[in-house]
Amino acid sequence: MAKRGRKKKKQVNKVNQNVVVAVMIIASILLTILIYTESGTVGKALGPFLGGIMGYIKYILPIGVFVMALYIAYQGENTWSKKILQFSMILLCISIIINVVAIANGDVTIAGRDFKNIINQFYDLGSNGEGGGAVGAIITMPLVNSLGKVGTMVLAVGGIIALCVSMFGIDLVNRISEAIEEAEERKLKKQEAKQQEREEIAKVKASSRNNQEEKIIGIDVGDDHKETAKERRLREKQ
Repeated sequence: MAKRGRKKKKQVNKVNQNVVVAVMIIASILLTILIYTESGTVGKALGPFLGGIMGYIKYILPIGVFVMALYIAYQGENTWSKKILQFSMILLCISIIINVVAIANGDVTIAGRDFKNIINQFYDLGSNGEGGGAVGAIITMPLVNSLGKVGTMVLAVGGIIALCVSMFGIDLVNRISEAIEEAEERKLKKQEAKQQEREEIAKVKASSRNNQEEKIIGIDVGDDHKETAKERRLREKQ
């Protein structure tokens, strides 16, 4: 009975996974049509609305949903809800980065403005397909006030890296260790090659010096014999 129960549960999870993947693919295609072409009444209304909420992220959303669907289908993920949440957090971090850039460029004025006015500015900017949208601005403003623009950017980028590591199961520690080891191996090989090159150059120079000394010392006394230093001393002594 226990085996049948586990088998039935596995089959149910597989069906749920297939349904999720199918829905995500259909949603990504539908969002692509509505957002990029703004066709029909829904498209004309949905484009500015999503832009106001998400800003430029609305153009990334359909592509991200489609890639996530393929990833869940390929990996056979059962924890698809966790993957979708992580993907949403990545989009939020990207939205925060875009909003900080908008503030730095002066597209949004925050000095002397209340929170509601700032959010409205981000919504209007997002409706035109720019900025990170109002939802990202709700998180961006407290972070900017607490950490500053640079600190917020660093935190958002770090969040994206951490979420990608968790989402795709990347063994970051081993990857870094392998990269360091490979760099050290390349460095050692370069040092060995340079040392070998120096030794070869030294051998060539030494051989050249010996040849020059033999030419200076040696005097032809026959076709096949050169006078050695000892023979020259004997000859001079005589």
